[in-house]
Amino acid sequence: MPSPPDSAGSTPATPARLLLDFSSSCETIDSPSKSLSVFSGCPLPSLQPMSAENIRILLIEDDPADADLVRETFSRHPDRRFHLECVDRLSLGLAYLASSPVDLVLLDLNLPDSPGLGTFERLHQRAPLVPIIILTGIQDEALAASTIQQGAQDYLVKGQVECNALVRSVSNAIERARLQAVLRNLSLRDELTGLHNRRGFRALVEQELRHSTRDHTSYLLLFADVDGLKLINDSFGHAEGDRALLDTAAVLKHSFRDSDVLARLGGDEFTAFAVGVSDHSGTPMLPRLRDSLDALNSQPGRRFPLSLSLGVAHYQSDSFVSVDQLLAAADQALYRQKRRNHAEPSAHSLQHAAVARSSAPRREGRR
Repeated sequence: MPSPPDSAGSTPATPARLLLDFSSSCETIDSPSKSLSVFSGCPLPSLQPMSAENIRILLIEDDPADADLVRETFSRHPDRRFHLECVDRLSLGLAYLASSPVDLVLLDLNLPDSPGLGTFERLHQRAPLVPIIILTGIQDEALAASTIQQGAQDYLVKGQVECNALVRSVSNAIERARLQAVLRNLSLRDELTGLHNRRGFRALVEQELRHSTRDHTSYLLLFADVDGLKLINDSFGHAEGDRALLDTAAVLKHSFRDSDVLARLGGDEFTAFAVGVSDHSGTPMLPRLRDSLDALNSQPGRRFPLSLSLGVAHYQSDSFVSVDQLLAAADQALYRQKRRNHAEPSAHSLQHAAVARSSAPRREGRR
């Protein structure tokens, strides 16, 4: 618990200590159904001003004459630096998107390997964040309305669109997509700490879990509470409470890798999802966390030491789990440890961070 301020307005900072408790309790977990994530492997459109970059366009068009006409159209605009890549099959377009970032796709609906509306549907499913403009010879108002409703930025008919109108449509579509990317990022981030919020965490971790069987990867999920946050707010003010949350975010960032998913779930609750970490190899993260807490609490001028209570759940590649089940397993481990701390007054202090671990074994018979 935080000590009252002394006459100088501060209390000596005390280094945190981690209590390691490797619990033997097990959680039985089931499998989520496999589906496509809203986050595809395709990169987000760039957020740099268009005048300062190449605008990367993928044209999926099987008619060489139409492809040449599009190239000529974009070459007439020296104020915009367009880089146009052309493929003549949907399969080739999907392969290109999997390996190369683009700002926009110009798509003909009738391709040798994919005719009609299904062409757009397959492309949009694989690259939901990339803006798509339909450029086709099919003059069909119902088809145009259907593609727009499903997410196309525009529907242009060959022979009925002027060159300037095509360039304007492309520029507007890219700007809309960039704005949507900014808004999407804001909706997935915690405003105070800059970590992912619950929605962003769920979306990213669900994507990793869906790939687990294919990649045969193990994971670690850590659930963390900031000890005594209400008392910090009451004793030192909400600005110091915010500082405790920001410090917790900084400790987690320092303790985990850039590839791991960190989030503030709300209030005093944080979580971290580490990819490629087995039940045994995950233990080095705990000393890093302890060292980060010690370094933070040793800084001069701190008014209270930061302490975290932690629960850990492991996930093996031959198990089947959902995000909620992983969070529940780690949360249960955390509260088991908190109950132990209440029973051991010497360990129940804001100066100590408690760690418990809950393994998540596979369920037999599930493959």
